[in-house]
Amino acid sequence: MPIKLIILDCDGVVLDSNMAYEKIIDKLLKKYGTHANMKEILHHFGEHPRKILQELFHHHDVDEVYREYVKIIKSKTFLKHIKIMPKAKLAIKKLKKKYRLVLASGALPIVLLPALRKFFMQKYFDYIITGEDVKHGKPNPEMIIKAMKLCRTKKNDTVYVGDAPNDAIAAKRANVRFVAVLTGVMNRKEARGMKSDFIIPGISGIDRIINEISLKKIW
Repeated sequence: MPIKLIILDCDGVVLDSNMAYEKIIDKLLKKYGTHANMKEILHHFGEHPRKILQELFHHHDVDEVYREYVKIIKSKTFLKHIKIMPKAKLAIKKLKKKYRLVLASGALPIVLLPALRKFFMQKYFDYIITGEDVKHGKPNPEMIIKAMKLCRTKKNDTVYVGDAPNDAIAAKRANVRFVAVLTGVMNRKEARGMKSDFIIPGISGIDRIINEISLKKIW
């Protein structure tokens, strides 16, 4: 069955922003005297930021930590650290000519939307679903299911593209094909371990994969 809808995660896929978020969390960990290794931090990527902070700062006043987090991400300084992935804009422009596109990210709209506007990217998506638009963030499949309902597509004609384990889990729970990109949290070995349907170095390779799926050359 031809693909009709492509759902894209944002951070680590479209935007080069994971490092910026890592620095924020590291700063907060040091400020509040809490310890967590990078693997533990990366494991939570894709979840709503408040849930991530609850997991990492459960011995502290999470409301206070969350307020500090929001204050940082709303700053112009933080926005300056966010870049766009190489060739991402060109790849998405090509996809937009053939498919419905939805951006589904656990990020907060107060930073996601300004970041997309910074690179003139918001116009390419039929819908943008943020962590504030669902009750349950990834790895819960709610975002993916919501995107399919909005675009009136089914699991067989939908593909989800992400960079983190939580993306892979959400896709499997929604029963849609998952394409892992290696520009974010996972390396190739980890992407294989998550049983990704396809693995590509970056988003610029997505068009070829989608075309081949639609032509029934690979399933």
